Amino acid sequence: MLPPRMVMLYFEEGRPVGIDEQRLNFVKLVGELNKIGLQYGLPWKASVESRPTGKGEIEWNLTPGVDVLREAMCRLRAASVPPRMHQELFRFNAQLAEDIVRGGLHNTTTVAYINVIRELCVNVTGSVELTFYPGFVRASRPKPDRPVTVAEAPCGHLPPPKNALDSVNALIAHNVVGQAFRTEKQMREHYNWQADQCTKAF
Repeated sequence: MLPPRMVMLYFEEGRPVGIDEQRLNFVKLVGELNKIGLQYGLPWKASVESRPTGKGEIEWNLTPGVDVLREAMCRLRAASVPPRMHQELFRFNAQLAEDIVRGGLHNTTTVAYINVIRELCVNVTGSVELTFYPGFVRASRPKPDRPVTVAEAPCGHLPPPKNALDSVNALIAHNVVGQAFRTEKQMREHYNWQADQCTKAF
C-alpha cells in the first residue's frame, strides 16, 4: 500500500498559482494533481463527495463517473426542470468541457480535481495542503472558510456516458445545477415572503 503523499497548493486571491513551490498555469497544475491521483488508484472517477472532518480539514472521496450523470439527472428531475432546460444546462457548460478535453484533460479524474480546487479557493490567498491516500484525498486549511455539505439524491437507472466529454458535461452540470437551484429556490422564497408582506399590509 502506498504511503500518504502530501502536496501543497498555493493560491492568490482565489486563483491556484503553484504546487509544491512550482509556479504552474491552471492546466499544468491540474495535470500534476491528476498524475498523482492515478498513482493512488483514482482513475475513472469523476464526482467529488466532500465532508468536514472536524479538525480544520475537508475530505474528498472520488466516486465513479457514471454516478455523476445519474445524480445530475436526478437533481434535474427532483427540481421539476423541463427536459428542454436539461439540454440548455448541458449546452451552457459545453464550451468549458470542450476546453478541458481539447487541453488534454480528458480523464474525468482531472475534472474532479478542478472541482476540489474551486471548492477550496474561494477568495483564498495562501497555501492549502492536499494529502493523497489510496482512494481519497484530504485537504487541510487552518480555518475553513465555510462548512461543506454533501447533498444526496436517489438515482434511477441511466445509461453510462458514451465518452469523456459526456462525463465532463455531466460533472459540470451536476455542480453548477445544484448551486443554481438553491439560488432559484431562495429567490422564490424571498418573493413569496414579499408578496405575503404586501398582502398583510392591505
